[in-house]
Amino acid sequence: MSGYDRTAGAIILRISHGYEVKERDDPFVALAEEGMLQISLAAAPGAFLVDIVPACALFLYYNSSE
Repeated sequence: MSGYDRTAGAIILRISHGYEVKERDDPFVALAEEGMLQISLAAAPGAFLVDIVPACALFLYYNSSE
């Protein structure tokens, strides 16, 4: 994690929750960074089968009506 990421995370945690980051590798900052990585991977085009095969969306629609 770069110094800019740590500083941004520390500022956001301080303003939103009143939490002061004390360590260099704070677990809350690392957790936020991991969460953002997972969100960006899930939002990437083609991350889900329904993005590649749109007919999969119809299967879920018809299957849920039972």
